[in-house]
Amino acid sequence: MPGGLQRRSRDTAFSIYLRTGQRVAVGPIELKFNPYHDPRNGRFTFAPGGSVGNAAPRRAARPTPGKTPPKPVKWGGDSFAGGGGGSGGGAGATGDGYWLNPKEVADFKRKHPTMKPVVVEPGDTMHSVARANHLTAAELASANRMSVDAKLKPGDVLAIPSPKSRAPKAAPAPDLTAPVTGVVATRDPYRHQVRNGYDYAIDDGDRMRRAKGVLSNETARRSRRNQAAAGGTDRLPSDDGGHYIAARFNGPRDAFNHFAQDSNFNRGAYRQLEERWARAQRAGHRVYVDIVPEYRGASKRPYAIEVTWYDNGERRFRAFSNSKKGQ
Repeated sequence: MPGGLQRRSRDTAFSIYLRTGQRVAVGPIELKFNPYHDPRNGRFTFAPGGSVGNAAPRRAARPTPGKTPPKPVKWGGDSFAGGGGGSGGGAGATGDGYWLNPKEVADFKRKHPTMKPVVVEPGDTMHSVARANHLTAAELASANRMSVDAKLKPGDVLAIPSPKSRAPKAAPAPDLTAPVTGVVATRDPYRHQVRNGYDYAIDDGDRMRRAKGVLSNETARRSRRNQAAAGGTDRLPSDDGGHYIAARFNGPRDAFNHFAQDSNFNRGAYRQLEERWARAQRAGHRVYVDIVPEYRGASKRPYAIEVTWYDNGERRFRAFSNSKKGQ
């Protein structure tokens, strides 16, 4: 019983006592449990217990009546529809957004045992969802069989791979003395160059799209010419000719290992990360790096750099903006 009603009830009982001399007992406040309320915020839902499992609710505005629900995200022959709880499962609509009900979560876990579901919120992009889940956009796109530049719709459900499924497979130590100069055969859309034990994926516009390998303790000579030419006409006056993998780690002198890098970022946040790797090496650790630049349009200057590294197998991730702030 709300406080106001309880107070009026007591006033009524006292009035009866004054008129008749009889005492009327006032009952205790009645408490009821409603399983259809979210215990976190008290809002009404259409599923017992409010939110369920690992799937977070999409905190969107009330859906517009008559609006077509988002199309489902597909994995092979499976789909999870967003908006209105479409056929095939997915996100069930409430008056306050989208939820995954228990059956949908169970179906997802059964079909994707190494994944967890994440419901897309308004404004989400492949990059923002990836960063929030400590992934690169390329890893998220690969897990969902989508493009890195795919447009997301509120209510879509993305599959997030578990940390164990992301770890790189053990590989023999690279032979840093072997003069590997040929193109590596690959099924992906990029051509590959291997230099000094590092694998570089390069697109048709001669832009480096991914660099990975175990950091070397050797030091390479720099190419001042390639440093000065990095970024071409897209280079900004405030840029340096930076390395994806520094010469201190035997990063190659080739042009594809260079990019137009904001000078503050180059001499600040990125250098601090390289110092962290060097300290780990001095401690005898094995450091494996995976660097993915992000571009806009046909620009040869990346606007962001996503770096994943493994220090003795322990995964770390940082996303940097190629700007004065550097992160």
